[in-house]
Amino acid sequence: MAGILSLHVSAQHKEPQQMGGSQGKESLRSKREHQEKEKKDSIPVHIKTFTVNRSGLVNEPTTIDSTLEKYHIYSPLEKKSISSTQLGNLGSPAQSNEFFNRARKSEFYFYQNFESFALFPEEIKYYNTTVPFTFLEYSQSENKSTKSETRFNVLHTQNINKFINIGLQYRSLRSMGQYLKQDTKDHVINLFGSYTGKPYQLYMAFVMNDVSAIENGGMQTDSDVNDYNKKTEDILFRLSSDAQSRVNSAHFFVGQEYRLGYYKDVPAPNKKNPKQKEEVFVPRASFIHQLTISTEKKSFSDANPDESYYKNIYISKNVTGDTTRLVRFANSFQLKAYEAPDRKYTFGKLAYLDQDIVKVKYPALDGYTQKNYTNVWAGGRIFRTEGKFWNWSADGKFCFAGYKRGDYSLDGYIYKPVTILGDTVNFRARGIYRSTHPDYLQEHYFSNHRKWDNDFNSTQELRMNYEIDQNGDRFKLGMNYSLIGNYIYNGTDGLPAQVGKEFSVISFYTDKKVKLGRLNLEGQAVWQKVSNDNYLHLPLFSAMGSIYYYFMLAKVMHVQLGTDCRYYTKFYVDAYDPATSSFYLQNEMKIGNYPNIDLYARLKLKRTQAFFKLINAADGLIGKNNFGALHYPMNRLTFRLGLSWTFYN
Repeated sequence: MAGILSLHVSAQHKEPQQMGGSQGKESLRSKREHQEKEKKDSIPVHIKTFTVNRSGLVNEPTTIDSTLEKYHIYSPLEKKSISSTQLGNLGSPAQSNEFFNRARKSEFYFYQNFESFALFPEEIKYYNTTVPFTFLEYSQSENKSTKSETRFNVLHTQNINKFINIGLQYRSLRSMGQYLKQDTKDHVINLFGSYTGKPYQLYMAFVMNDVSAIENGGMQTDSDVNDYNKKTEDILFRLSSDAQSRVNSAHFFVGQEYRLGYYKDVPAPNKKNPKQKEEVFVPRASFIHQLTISTEKKSFSDANPDESYYKNIYISKNVTGDTTRLVRFANSFQLKAYEAPDRKYTFGKLAYLDQDIVKVKYPALDGYTQKNYTNVWAGGRIFRTEGKFWNWSADGKFCFAGYKRGDYSLDGYIYKPVTILGDTVNFRARGIYRSTHPDYLQEHYFSNHRKWDNDFNSTQELRMNYEIDQNGDRFKLGMNYSLIGNYIYNGTDGLPAQVGKEFSVISFYTDKKVKLGRLNLEGQAVWQKVSNDNYLHLPLFSAMGSIYYYFMLAKVMHVQLGTDCRYYTKFYVDAYDPATSSFYLQNEMKIGNYPNIDLYARLKLKRTQAFFKLINAADGLIGKNNFGALHYPMNRLTFRLGLSWTFYN
């Protein structure tokens, strides 16, 4: 489904017999009700969903997943990456082990490892529907009262008229964890709406995220991970106090565009009357304004700090209560000239001026330190996105005032479809060259257990991507390359540091699907290499393989029975610092070479789906030292089930 789910439902009713008197009136009323219901039921169901690209407020179609495919993969981490560094419990901090899959969404330094469980304005899906659309989802593992993991998701959206749509999304996660002090909670609320008229369009969203995680500091004795005579709740961890990390954020976004153009008649999509015309609006230029207001906060508390664990205590030996906040107010003004798809040698143009005002607040010995700064950017873009021969774009921006003055980026993209032996093969290439000033909190920070005061140079990076795919998903092959200077990382002491020389990262990746009758095989693999691994640790090879058997039960129920396996080679997986919720380099122990195998069954009956899943099914049988990060064990064998319902009527 390429963004639109189209259904047609019609109903037939037997005509009631005519009767006199009150019975006749009842019959006529009943007939009218039947006619109205029949008319309503015969309306085709169209559900269109899309995201909005901030560059030019372009609608980018996305999909509504009404199929069985990968429904059992419920973890946001596993959806976004085949390999990750994590603390083992869903909802806790994590980062992808794929270097080119670490794009940040938040400008708040301490938020980045919680981003997988948060929702940001640029990720929001907008809808346009002919009928109300509702989606409900629930999943649970282990016992509902101990070691439980529950996840709930609800989405409702509907159109008020042809152009106005509103919606509400709420999702929650609660995972108590198999081990001591692993409890995590995650709540997301999203209110969104859009007006997609002809000359004027408007998009609005309000998002709130709240994630909290109890911190245990990792295992005291790593060998306990392989001792199955011990219950998980009997294993000792390094932090015995009530330490907790919490991040929350609120984002308000409004984007509006007024388009200049003209109306023209085009053939209507009516097979019965091919001569029928409809009037469409053809935009030629537009004025765009976008406003984003964000507030993000990170808190770390410990009622009884352990000096042997933290090593440094700067403010109070009795209690830790660090709170850091970032508030951002951003405006973007854009002028856009639309491309003419009926002309070969024309292209679109976009010019923009962006300004953001930022306030940062973090602890100090006698209260809080506050820093206010602003940035002003100017940029432009030329693009061709509607051509049949090829599509391309070129974008450049420069910061000429403010804290990030002197930063710039150049971004070029080319897409070319080619027909080979009756099949379409797509070629894509992208290049980026940018200079990026470090986050303010990477240079200056103070808290009860961590402090630094740096003067870093801007990071320069040249990044290139080449990709070939067949029919979008049957086969994909690609390469990434990055040459980085002045790279900023977290050293073995957990503090930000900078590399004074250049190094490179290269990766090759592939994705292949094969169907052999009812048997389906899917495979994804990533090979990556760092020229100097003193500053960046990555697994050399990561892979995920899936095998499943599909069949119909009683001609009405879709069934898939299968297995997934995730694997990465041994490497020095990053360690984790609870005080800053950040990962940092370690050279103490290599982790990996452990196959995480899941067994599952997926069912679909009309609009209802279900899965039953055995997670880490080979636990204790093959492999040892199943850690997600240094000292942090992955879950042992777990059973999980999930249900979802879709309503549109």
